Amino acid sequence: MQGGAKGTFSRAVEQTSSALSTAQLAYRLYADDRSTYAVTDTALKDSSKEMSDAEQQVEDASPQNDDEVATQSESLRLIGQAEDVVIAVQQVIDGVSSEDPSEALSAQDAALKDLRQRLEAYK
Repeated sequence: MQGGAKGTFSRAVEQTSSALSTAQLAYRLYADDRSTYAVTDTALKDSSKEMSDAEQQVEDASPQNDDEVATQSESLRLIGQAEDVVIAVQQVIDGVSSEDPSEALSAQDAALKDLRQRLEAYK
């Protein structure tokens, strides 16, 4: 397992990616009428909590050089965007929005996977 700030960023991005996958699955099941509001709501709240925890880990890290500062910034940006996507999904299931979040979920998942692969290259 990778240590230092890069290791922290890598673990936080992986945690966020996993939480986003949970939200994505929960939404698909809900949209297909294969899940209840309560189950979907709980999954989305759990995903948001995981992302919030990951964001805190990245904020608390101590980058040691310019590259780590840039990676910290990018990690925080992507985690924040993932949180925004989960909020959008929550608004859909709450009936506040009718915009289909599927495309945003997929795009954010791809961005997180890309960053995770780049962080893995530092091992």
